[in-house]
Amino acid sequence: MTIPKTSHIATGMRGEQIAQKYLQQKGYVIVATNYLKKCGEIDIIARYGKMLHFVEVKTVISHKTASGGAGGGYRPEENVHPQKLHRLYKTIDLYLNEYNEMGEWQIDIITVRLVKNERRALVRFMKNIVV
Repeated sequence: MTIPKTSHIATGMRGEQIAQKYLQQKGYVIVATNYLKKCGEIDIIARYGKMLHFVEVKTVISHKTASGGAGGGYRPEENVHPQKLHRLYKTIDLYLNEYNEMGEWQIDIITVRLVKNERRALVRFMKNIVV
C-alpha cells in the first residue's frame, strides 16, 4: 500500500477505509459509515453477532513503527476525550432511536498508524472502551 502525501481529511478517510476492511476481515458486518448529525458523527457502525458496535477511528501518519518510537509517544486514542464521548453518546442515542435499535451496543476505538517510511498501516482495536 502506497501512502501519498495527504490532507488531514484524506488521512482520516484512509484510516476509516483501513478500519472497515479490518473489521470485515474479523467477521463484522458494516451497517453504516460516517453517520452524521448536528451533535456529532459516528465513523463506523458495525454488527458482530447480536452486538452493535459504534467505532471511533483515529488515524495518524508516522515515520517509524510504534516500537521505534513513532510520534514521540503520542497515542491517537487520546483524542477520544470527554467532550468527544459526550457528542458520541448523543449521536448514538439519535441513531438508536432513528433505527429503533433495542439490543446491546458498545463503543470501540480503532487507531490506524500509517507508517510512511515502511508504507504500511498498523491497526489497534480497543473494544468496549466505555462502560
